Amino acid sequence: MDMQTVSWWGKNRSGASRLRSVLFFGNLAGPQITQPVPIAIALNGRIECTTRTSLDPGTPSEWTALLRDDLFRTDGNKVQFYEVEQTTDGFVLHEISY
Repeated sequence: MDMQTVSWWGKNRSGASRLRSVLFFGNLAGPQITQPVPIAIALNGRIECTTRTSLDPGTPSEWTALLRDDLFRTDGNKVQFYEVEQTTDGFVLHEISY
């Protein structure tokens, strides 16, 4: 699974230009999506939120997620996206390229 698009929008609490509160949204590309795909978002090496693709049959590859502003560093951040697969032993994360 690959990310077709990923975008973000955000600002810090004072409205300055540094990114702090972030709304992520995107579209997955890959095999036809017939059921919601669970997605985990890691910030600076730690899973900070999970979401899933849309339940709407017209937009099955779209997803959104909001990360809290206090999770972000002021000196730079690394964001990674994962498809979450549930197995009999737990969960497996597959990195989604973008």
